[in-house]
Formats: sequence, structure tokens, C-alpha cells
Amino acid sequence: MALLEFTDVLYEDISIKNVPVLFDDEYQIIEAPTEWLISKSQIRSRSRDTRTNYAYVIAHFFNWLQEKGKLWNLITKSDINRFVTEQLHSLKPDGSSLEGVTINYRIDRIMDFYKFASMKGYRHFVDTDGVNKVHQGDPDDQLLSHINGGRSTYVDHGLKVPQVEKKVQIIARRDFIRGCKALNDVAYVVAAVVMYLVGLRRMEVVQLEYRTRQNTDFLPLREYERLIDEGSCRDLTFSFKGKGGKSRRILFPFELWEWIDDIYLPVRQERAKLYAEKYGQNPTQLLLTKAGNPLTRTGISDRFRTVALAHGIIFRPHVFRHCFATGFVIQFLDAHKLSPTVLYDPGLDLALREYLGHSDIKTTKKYIHLVHMLRGRDLLRDYRPKLGEDLRSVIDGVERS
Repeated sequence: MALLEFTDVLYEDISIKNVPVLFDDEYQIIEAPTEWLISKSQIRSRSRDTRTNYAYVIAHFFNWLQEKGKLWNLITKSDINRFVTEQLHSLKPDGSSLEGVTINYRIDRIMDFYKFASMKGYRHFVDTDGVNKVHQGDPDDQLLSHINGGRSTYVDHGLKVPQVEKKVQIIARRDFIRGCKALNDVAYVVAAVVMYLVGLRRMEVVQLEYRTRQNTDFLPLREYERLIDEGSCRDLTFSFKGKGGKSRRILFPFELWEWIDDIYLPVRQERAKLYAEKYGQNPTQLLLTKAGNPLTRTGISDRFRTVALAHGIIFRPHVFRHCFATGFVIQFLDAHKLSPTVLYDPGLDLALREYLGHSDIKTTKKYIHLVHMLRGRDLLRDYRPKLGEDLRSVIDGVERS
């Protein structure tokens, strides 16, 4: 069985922390895949989560090879096709089938490994030509296939893997509010609302702090009373580590912080006492569970997944980022009186990329295209996040405990 461990390594005179390393049954390093994983760890834009996903994919594949009695450097594409076939018929822990997009992700990583092995001089028999993706189908259906119905597409890397498009890439406001009310913990509600209205990732929302030197603006509302009386309240500044360890800073809406102060801070005070009893110090994290522990990325995903399955809605953190970006584009287009048919604007591109932490203008163009599509189908009202209105709707019926 291939064993996976994470450790610090020295590679080509560079020290790299938390690198995945693959071992065989005799606890000997499996050289080629480990070297591939190290190379990925050197890419700054690859977050720890991404590197971990790569590692689990390659470990899963090597365990499959061991089950079949095969060596990675002696197989051919027909063996990988067999792996694909078994993936198509395998089930997730909840009993559902693996989605094509998941299988494609795994195959892309495996083919990338073999391509890397060829470049490094490892001999094998897997043809690595034509590993690029070719998507077929209407890109609009990728984003809103729950309206028009989804299509199957294929990825062309010499292996034909049916890829079912993600059914929903943005969530209707009414479904988001319904999901929030089903979370059964106000801290998770706050996390969802912040991701939906501010566009933070899971790894970023768990970094929200309370009374710290780095984020000094996050204080109880009573300490802002003078500013409120003077009508000079401003948005808060939130500093955090983004994807790839990049230092980022964004404006956090004061109106949203008012809502958090009302619905959550009194609850947090009690949860902070539980934390202090356990750990002997006050927590710096803003978001704490009912047991007094800080929210985690995994905990958020698990809680959201439970709500999604129970209510038949797509309730995922990254979908909330899409919603925020959609609202951001709409607001920018309206505020700057840009043509409703504009395909690209450098000011919008700069503002959105800075806020979301993206580096590719294609991302901005994608959201502009989505806004045009929503406008054309008269769906802006259903899919555009609205700060004050959505906060009032979420408060109504949310258990404050």
C-alpha cells in the first residue's frame, strides 16, 4: 500500500515545508511521484489544500496499481482506461456516483505526473500526447444548467471520460436564505453570509479575527457609538492570507459588521468562555462553534453539505464567491453607467481581481458574460446578492444559540 506523509524537505537547495511524500510498503520513498509532488509544492499559487488534493489523487492511483499487481512505469494508456472505467462505477461514502468532473480532475493529475516523469527522464509506456482539455457544450449551461438542463461533455487527453457539468454555479437568493436557516448554528450562518456578501474563501473566512492587533477594526459595536452618532462610520479593513499564502487586504462592509454584532457577538461571548476553559486563553478567532472551538474549513464544508443534501440545494462556499462576483459586476456596471453589452472593462477587471485575489482577466470576462446572460433572461433579481435585504431575511428565523 502506498503511504502518504507530509514533511519538510530540502529540494534543489530550497527548503519547502509540508510537502507530500509517497512511500512503499517497506517505507522507501517512491521517487518519481514524490518528485512530482515536490515540484507542485514549489509553485506559489498552489495552496496547501491543492497540494493535498494532488497527493491524495496520486496515492489513490498508486494503491490501485498495487491492487492490480502493476508498476507505474510498465503500464499503458489501456491500463489507465481501466482505472477510469472502475472510477465511473465506484461510489462515494454517501452512496452516490463520482461526478465526471471529479474523475477528470484525477485523470488530469495522473497524466500530468506521467508528462513530468517523461521530462525528468523516467522511462514509461504511457503516451502523454494530447493531454489538454477540450470542452464541448454551451458555456452558459455550465453556470445555469439547472434552468436549461445539463449536457455531457468530454475531456480529450486520449481518454474519454463523460463529464457532467456542474449543475449550479450560482445559487438563487431564496435558496441561500433557506440554507442559512437550516445550518443550526449561528457561527456557520455568519460564515455563509460573509462568503456570500464579501466573496471570501473558506480558508479566508476562518481567519476572521476579534480584537487583535492585525485586525483592529473588529470590535463590539458599542465601541463605535461615537462614530455612529457622528454618522462617520466607515467600512472595516480585513487583513488575511489568501490562496498561495498571499497577503491580502479588503474592505469589510460596516453594515455587515453591525449585523454580526447583533446576531452573533453575544453568542460568541459565551462560546469564548468555553474556549478559555479548554485552552487557558481567550480566542482570537471570531467564529466559534457551540463547543467553543474555532470553525475549520472542513467543518464548514461538512455542515454546508449536510444542508445541501437535506434540502436539495447547491450550498457550497465557492458558489457563494460566484454570487458575490456577480453582484460586484452588476454594481460596477450600474455605478459607472457602462453599456449593458460591454464585454470587458479594465477598471472593473482591476477592481474585481484585487477583491477576489484572481490573476486572470478570463475570470472577469466570465462574470461579465454571466451578468449579461442573467439580465437577458430577467434573472438578476433572483441571483443578485443585496446586502441589507439579505441580512434582514437571514436574521428572520435564525436561531441565536
